[in-house]
Amino acid sequence: CLFLSGGHLSAQEFGTHWISYPNADNSSEIWFRKTYITYQKPSQAKITIAATGHYQIFVNERNISREVLLPGPSDNAGTIQEMTFDISNILREDSNTIAIWYAPDPQLHTDKQISLSYYGTSKYGQPFYYQTGEDWSCKKACGYVTANQEYLDNRSYDPSWKACTPEVT
Repeated sequence: CLFLSGGHLSAQEFGTHWISYPNADNSSEIWFRKTYITYQKPSQAKITIAATGHYQIFVNERNISREVLLPGPSDNAGTIQEMTFDISNILREDSNTIAIWYAPDPQLHTDKQISLSYYGTSKYGQPFYYQTGEDWSCKKACGYVTANQEYLDNRSYDPSWKACTPEVT
């Protein structure tokens, strides 16, 4: 069972490390991903994510988003919603891939898109902590969004983007 909790971040950026796809416009859909190599399955792990648009989040190909699209910014100007997921029960011993499908909020013009922390405790009780950074892969997805519709080009869909496969940037 995944645990979900919600909180709010103010416009202050304390503790966030934002990543973004260069030159994304309001209609873009972006894929972000990172595979973490491990030698033992962590005993406990969580993901905390903040985003300036809508998103779905996958861990080892499993959609941990409990809704079709998770919310981006709230109606309060300058406030970004933060969500935390307990992912302990779906981690693997050898590698763990975190993948995010992201669509910018057309009302918010910013170069900041995703800020994610992956943290927990190893099998031997050692804490670990990772944040989004330049080592994350990102590319445009196979669709785009307009004010009224979403368009997908299934000919260019890559089912391995959320899997534990070698990363291609």
